[in-house]
Amino acid sequence: MVRDPQKEAKDADDGEKNQVFVMSGFPLGVQLKDQYFLHNHLKFKLEYHRPEDADDSGVSLYRVVGFEIEPSSLKQFVRDGGDSAVCQSEGASLEPLDLDKAETITYTYDVEWTENPDKEWVTRWDIYLQMSPGSGQIHWFSIINSVLIALFLSGMVAMILIRTLARDIAKYNEL
Repeated sequence: MVRDPQKEAKDADDGEKNQVFVMSGFPLGVQLKDQYFLHNHLKFKLEYHRPEDADDSGVSLYRVVGFEIEPSSLKQFVRDGGDSAVCQSEGASLEPLDLDKAETITYTYDVEWTENPDKEWVTRWDIYLQMSPGSGQIHWFSIINSVLIALFLSGMVAMILIRTLARDIAKYNEL
């Protein structure tokens, strides 16, 4: 999902060092032991703040400065009419949705708006500096490949220019 064109982020645990990092996107489900659980409920957490210059215009303006998605697997139950299913509410004891037992899957979402006056518009992208450790690696092969191609093409252009200039100088000297 993309919003303003900031991508969504999700806090994730690396499972080893108890470090939390941010990953782009969110998993569609999770496997625990021999069971698979589908994330059928999404909680959109949006942070906003009121810019200081908004008071001058007289219009209530707010800026979204953060966007996070928290996926979860919630057990469903069928309403009395039997025509629709809903997920558990937060007040109930939350049980994960078991894919082996689910005939139909209902997808739901919540939206949570949080005012954050401390987070400024220009710093809203800083969370993406905390992306997963593997995404920050330097791709040396691509860098070296690009440099070699640039050098090769520059050499070709230089050769063409030198030949052309040498020919022109030779013709000029013959006159």
